[in-house]
Amino acid sequence: MGRKSFKQLFYLVLLLAFLSVISVGCGGKGVYFVGHKGTRVFHRPGCKYAPAKENSVTFMGAGKAQAAGYRPCAICDPLGTKNKSE
Repeated sequence: MGRKSFKQLFYLVLLLAFLSVISVGCGGKGVYFVGHKGTRVFHRPGCKYAPAKENSVTFMGAGKAQAAGYRPCAICDPLGTKNKSE
């Protein structure tokens, strides 16, 4: 692999890593959710009621959380079903 090819590959990997961080950091719907093992409620990662690490489970989508028997948090509304004008 030539120096130019290596440099292009490096920048491509760096760009992909940056984009993945941005998509998770923006709180994008459907990226991931945090469930509480005790209450079986799942939250957006930034929710103030999201569980501590030792009590949590991560889901890579709201559908997976619901399939596992978890219900959405009424406060952070991980499904985005609340009316935003309220």
